[in-house]
Amino acid sequence: MRDPRLIFMPGDFHCVLVECDEEAIEKLLQVRDDFFAYEESGEPAIPSEAIDLMRESNRLKARAEMLRKRALELVKPVLNAGDRVSGEWGSVSCSERRVSRLDGKALAADLPDVFDKYSSESVSTQIRFTLKES
Repeated sequence: MRDPRLIFMPGDFHCVLVECDEEAIEKLLQVRDDFFAYEESGEPAIPSEAIDLMRESNRLKARAEMLRKRALELVKPVLNAGDRVSGEWGSVSCSERRVSRLDGKALAADLPDVFDKYSSESVSTQIRFTLKES
C-alpha cells in the first residue's frame, strides 16, 4: 500500500513525515497518472481537471435548460403578447410573431406557382427575461 506522506530517496533510507493534505495528494497522484499515460501513449494527456470541468459545465447547461423551461411554463399563463412586467429584479416581456411555413413535399409534388395554396400560418410566442445582477 502506498503512503504518499513518505518520501524515499535513493541510497540510504530516510523517512520524512509531512502534514497530510488529501486534496494535494490526489492532485499530485493525478498529475503522476497523466504523465505516465502520456509516456505510454506518446499522446498529450488531457488534464483530468479539464475533463471534470467540461462534464460539470455540460451538467450545469442541462440543469439550466430544465430550469429555463420550468420558468417559462410558470410565466406563460400570466402573460399575453405585448405584455411587459418589470420590477427591481429585472423584467419579463412577451412578444408574438407570425410565420408562414411551406409544405415542401406538397409543393414539390405540385407546381411552384401554387405556393399560397400550400402555405400555412402559425403563431409563436417568445418570452424574454432580462435580469439584473443580484
